[in-house]
Amino acid sequence: QYMQFHNRKVFKDEFAPSPFCFAVRRSERHVPDGTVSLEEAVIGAGGDSNVPSPAWTLAARNQQAPAMHFPISSSTRIAFGGDRYLHAWLSHSFSGESGAKPCLTAVARQFCSMLVLVGRIASASEFDPKYAAIVQNKDELKIPLDMSTIPAAQEFKDAIESLSPEQQAFAKAFRAMQLESTMFAVLVIPIKPQLERVLNLAEDSLTKEIKLTQDLMQLFITYQIPSDLLSYDAASAGDGGEVHVEVVGAPTAQERLQQVRKHVKAMQELIEQSKKEEVNARLAGQRVASPVLQG
Repeated sequence: QYMQFHNRKVFKDEFAPSPFCFAVRRSERHVPDGTVSLEEAVIGAGGDSNVPSPAWTLAARNQQAPAMHFPISSSTRIAFGGDRYLHAWLSHSFSGESGAKPCLTAVARQFCSMLVLVGRIASASEFDPKYAAIVQNKDELKIPLDMSTIPAAQEFKDAIESLSPEQQAFAKAFRAMQLESTMFAVLVIPIKPQLERVLNLAEDSLTKEIKLTQDLMQLFITYQIPSDLLSYDAASAGDGGEVHVEVVGAPTAQERLQQVRKHVKAMQELIEQSKKEEVNARLAGQRVASPVLQG
């Protein structure tokens, strides 16, 4: 609280630190799907200050940044864009406190979903994800962040002063590797727009289709159904697969949606039939293993 008071005295409004708490939304026309925040809890004396609250960071926003990539397999790379933020967080500790414990928190609203990836920035165009999670339907994901302090330049220079030239060169190379790989990064991807693209649907087609969206999420996540079996056949539309422009005679957005709905229903019926056949086969196997004795 003291540092927030001090920052208000030192910084102008446009440069002052702001809480690290962002609403995840598709656009300004849509309601947020959830929030992502960096919270900190002071360990030690402090009364109400021990309650976790968003960390105050210095932030810079870039709306026209070039696309970045991250790999999901040895042969597949994903490109992504959108708003990009660079944050600087200055952690303070006072007498009687052991510092702040940061925690990354992601909360999804009901019938909303998003993909949260955490990792590091490997280069100017490469994001290296380490962990990922789907947050949906009022889920609350909390990831405690265990941070370590890298020695300052002068402190590092004093520490390696007594080493041999070869050892100093190795220590400098190792420190350079650490400095290049310490930028923590968080990537948030709303799932519903990506479902519309992979299913060849028009934009905003799934906005109010709550049940269909939940059924699609279940088929993709639980049963690992390929998207080709559920998507609209863009080749039959006569528009070259373009889903954002509708020409005269091309299927409407509602017709595209209706075809996807039929695919989902057919796949659900097939899954239910497979479950019944599996149950019947299991029961038949039990009857063979333990036949009923007849007198």
